Amino acid sequence: MDTAAEFGLRDGFAVPIYRERGLIDTVTMGGNYGALDPRAKRAIHLVALYAHSKALSLIGAGHPDPYQRILSNGEREALSLTAAGKTAWEISVILGISEAAIVKRIKLATRKLGSVNKTQAVVEAIRAKEISL
Repeated sequence: MDTAAEFGLRDGFAVPIYRERGLIDTVTMGGNYGALDPRAKRAIHLVALYAHSKALSLIGAGHPDPYQRILSNGEREALSLTAAGKTAWEISVILGISEAAIVKRIKLATRKLGSVNKTQAVVEAIRAKEISL
């Protein structure tokens, strides 16, 4: 933070990225923009996850081959609807299956993609071309 202040950056935002085996990376941004509203923070968080994933893919660090499908059709469907902002309950109503089944699909997809939460799983699924927006 002191170094950032030397360059005139007063405000910042850090996004911790939790990886497998306990590794933690951080994407940071700084500027002079004042307090961010919650919607802007969510957008920055998503961009940071995507940027981190892209940076890792450019150096070839531990991501699946983007041309090899690793998710089932049901997992892709659940993540696609999650990316559209639907809750597990809403997805269960849309697909006509139990909410528990949706939660299980999202957890399995999250694990397969090496993610720690469903937001990161959505980003990884988009990057791996498992789903699209």
